Amino acid sequence: MQHRLASVAVSPSSPRHATPRHASPRHAEKPRSSKPLATANASPVYHPRRAAMQVFHGVQFVRLRNLWEETYITADEDGRSVYHYDPGRRPSHEAIWAVQLAVAGEPPTQYVLLRGAYGRYLGAPDAVERPWPLSCFCPAPVVGQRDFDQPVVDAIMWRAVRRTGHVVCLHDKSGRYLRGKLMSTLVCGGRPSLTVGDGRLSDDEKELRWEVRPVLPSPGRPELPIATEADLAELFVKICFPPRRREIQFVAPDGDGNIVWDSFQYQGRSVQLLRNELENRVGYAITVCVRAGRHGRLTPLLINLPHSRETLHIVSLRRNSEADHRLTFPDPDAS
Repeated sequence: MQHRLASVAVSPSSPRHATPRHASPRHAEKPRSSKPLATANASPVYHPRRAAMQVFHGVQFVRLRNLWEETYITADEDGRSVYHYDPGRRPSHEAIWAVQLAVAGEPPTQYVLLRGAYGRYLGAPDAVERPWPLSCFCPAPVVGQRDFDQPVVDAIMWRAVRRTGHVVCLHDKSGRYLRGKLMSTLVCGGRPSLTVGDGRLSDDEKELRWEVRPVLPSPGRPELPIATEADLAELFVKICFPPRRREIQFVAPDGDGNIVWDSFQYQGRSVQLLRNELENRVGYAITVCVRAGRHGRLTPLLINLPHSRETLHIVSLRRNSEADHRLTFPDPDAS
């Protein structure tokens, strides 16, 4: 199955996990005012709280540490939820978020979008009017990993309110504050997660406070997780007893410079084996990038695939191409 798209539909000049080394982040979006969503440098006029947003300026990657739980926001391996990361564990790509700045609204206001290792954005469900207060039967909205599939998604656009130093409170475009307290999520079982809700800022609101810890770019290209003997044995078992597969939709330029989408069924979670399969199909060495939603930025896939069987949208960048050289990668061991 093939679909031909104009090359402008997926521009190889704007891939990022990240941020290209010599490019400013851009959006092709519209805020509610109908004026285009601009990059952070598009207007000198910002919201009066713009000083708080400076904690994200000049930063490509961050970890977010909650002062109440003393843990980090982490993308779950299910590809959709987030949870609190134990700082005693080995640093991982899942706890790192790529910084993407944008300006929207009237007057122009600066926001930060935080993109995780699976290419999805930190955000809660869309805000809705509630005729009743929050309770055990109507808990606060749970934060997760969201696709950027609309020109403007208020729930993934965050605004910082500085408390002290690199410590901020974060609220989305709908005014809901990011909360790190574990209370409501443990009732539902599973890993402790995060919620959003109305915030009353005060000196003792530690659950709303997040320390922004910059993560340095990696000096080189990170190695992908090695396909272990367990992965290969699992692959053999799956060949003998075929399980459910996931669809991989991937794109790569053809010989005429057009962008061509194709798809195939894939078993397993190994990103290294997936890269090998894609290289066999396109005929050259590639960097595997994932895109979450029509308006999502490209993110190099540096970890194994999520547990879910959702379709993955992959963009294959030829190694050593101009677009490939623009990629920067986070270094989990640096800060």
